[in-house]
This record gives sequence, C-alpha cells and structure tokens, in this order.
Amino acid sequence: MCRNTLSVGWDGRLYDCDFNQMLELDARYADGRPAHIRDFDPARLRNRSIVTARHCFGCTAGAGSSVRRRDRLMRGLLFVSFIFASPCFAQAAVIDAAGREIRPPAKVERVYAAGPPASLLVFAIAPDKLTGWTRAMRPNEAQFFDDKYAQLPELGRLTGRGNTANVEVVLKAKTDLIVDIGSTGETYASLANQVQEQTKIPYALFTAGSKRLLLPSGRLEG
Repeated sequence: MCRNTLSVGWDGRLYDCDFNQMLELDARYADGRPAHIRDFDPARLRNRSIVTARHCFGCTAGAGSSVRRRDRLMRGLLFVSFIFASPCFAQAAVIDAAGREIRPPAKVERVYAAGPPASLLVFAIAPDKLTGWTRAMRPNEAQFFDDKYAQLPELGRLTGRGNTANVEVVLKAKTDLIVDIGSTGETYASLANQVQEQTKIPYALFTAGSKRLLLPSGRLEG
C-alpha cells in the first residue's frame, strides 16, 4: 500500500498510508519537509523514505492486508458506538478488547480520548461527547470544523509516544468515560487499570482488530 498509494488528509497533508494518517505521521520529502497536496510532486515523492513504526509489522506480516484491516476497524466502530447509544449499558458489566471488565455509567455525556486515534473515533461517532483534542487545532485545520468543535481544549494524550496528560487533567475534564484505541497489551492495560483506579472513571480499551461485537442487548459476542 505505502509503496504505490498515498493517503490525503482533510487538510491536504499527505501520508504514506491510512494507518500513518490516524497516527499523524506525515509523509516527508527527502529534505525532511512534510508533504502536502498543494505542492504535489511525483518525482520528489518517489525519492522519499517511507515513514515507518511498529504498526507497520501488521501489514508486512499480512503482505499488505488493508482490506481485512478496514473490515476489522468497522467491527471496532460498531463495538464502540453502542457505548454511546445503547441504554442497556446502564450499570451492566462490559468486557473491553483487553479482556477487562468495565462498568460504563447509565448515561455517557462526556468522553476523554486517550490518544489521537481515539479522538477521531469519538468525533466520528459522537462529536458532542468529545471533551477535547489531544492537541489544539492549527488554524488551517480549524477552518474545516464548526467553531464548537474546533475550539475544544487541548487535553494532551494519556498513551503512546509523547504522552502529555495526567490524572489531574482527566479529573478536571469531568469526563464520564475514557476511551483508547490501538494496542491492548499488558502495558496499556496496566495504565488503564491504574488511571481507572485513581480517577474512578471507567477506562475502555479497544482495538481495530477486535472481533467482538456489542449487541443492542448489551452483551458481547466474539
């Protein structure tokens, strides 16, 4: 995929693949400058080095399995959407993608996104419930959003490289639920348990590769 296709963000920024776009890893020219659609140059792009990270092993192991991954991502979207939409969640225990038991409140009005992918997920499903962005919008980004979304505060990120938030930030946001999407390994599960214990706020971990579906009854089927 990254060898013959580019992803274009809503603001014109170019990415080597849609996964890099979710993680805000810009494609870069050989001189190190971020690539943008306004100065699109096939010759310069052919000479670039593809931006890689640990998530790239997923595609290389599957020989570029983007279609299957998109299908799993849609299942993950369904999984999360019922948290915001289904009244059957009230006081009912739910098993997240890390196998952790969480109990979302009867009514979820404010959601804290622990990282950039979670921010996009929550905004896509229930934008009015998002408490803030992991980083403030740049002026050239804000012009594409309604003011009430563009002006949401910068809250930082709880997980991933360069985490900038802490428990105090989460508590100050007065959120009903914390959501993260991505890895559900031991490190992330441990962090989720720690934050949940300190804040008393349910912290749900999800992954695009999860095969669990949440039914309207509030039960999980895997």
